[in-house]
Amino acid sequence: MVKISDQRPDFYLVVVAHPDDESMFFSPTIRAVLGHHHDDSTTLAPSVPPFHILSLSNGNYDGLGKIREVELRRAAAVLGIPSPDDHVTCLDVKELQDGPNEDWKADDVADAVWNHICSIAAKKGTNRVAVITFDERGVSGHPNHLGVCRGVRRMISRQESRGTADGVMIALCGLELVSITNRLTKYCPLMEWIPMLVTYVANLWRSLCTKVSRSRSNDDGGDSNINDLLYSEATKSAHVEWCSRIFQPVLIWNAMAAHRTQFVWYRRLSVLFSRFSYCNTLRVS
Repeated sequence: MVKISDQRPDFYLVVVAHPDDESMFFSPTIRAVLGHHHDDSTTLAPSVPPFHILSLSNGNYDGLGKIREVELRRAAAVLGIPSPDDHVTCLDVKELQDGPNEDWKADDVADAVWNHICSIAAKKGTNRVAVITFDERGVSGHPNHLGVCRGVRRMISRQESRGTADGVMIALCGLELVSITNRLTKYCPLMEWIPMLVTYVANLWRSLCTKVSRSRSNDDGGDSNINDLLYSEATKSAHVEWCSRIFQPVLIWNAMAAHRTQFVWYRRLSVLFSRFSYCNTLRVS
């Protein structure tokens, strides 16, 4: 098996269906990747792989697509993604429109995501990519979420025979956000809050101690380091999960609040009580 330290991604790509999915569901993952590595100017440290968000639609179901594109970039900035104009992309194509009755074909999703990966890889000269998206239940069961999962799986299953325009082969690691079917566990995650609160207090104390010693703490409260994920062939065939817990309710609230057109009362409650605001479990697909 390839060692973890030898197999880190060159960049991460979170693939979502709509603007606001990244804040409602993937915030712990985004913060776990970025939060440990920020310096005082909120730019990424040199050792941190770039992080990108791709929304396959602009959420134009209510005719607010252009506004929601702006909101997505604002939310990304709140979550700590530097230069959102360069790292956040929102598509608006006929085949991938927002709506519960829209049928997203797996091939259309696969082509859209693949083309985006190739464009990033060509600019950066990199070829190892971790693709993070929904699992087969789509967290909330939204048909567009399910379409994203099917399409990304299709892309990963056929990527071995594909290369970028300049002939460079792309190595993909597919990571899926594990859905929760039990509503009590999903919206009353008491057993998640307890270890997060303990970790938060411990990190706060450690941070105070390190400030006294005039050294900075880079710990952001995550359980694990996603940069240590494998994406080798050995991992693809194994049952591998990675869990990140964070306790940053104000930050997550502000990220979702950046989606002003979507920040209605039930989403406010979801941000406060949903397990996905505090914990993400990713599974290698």
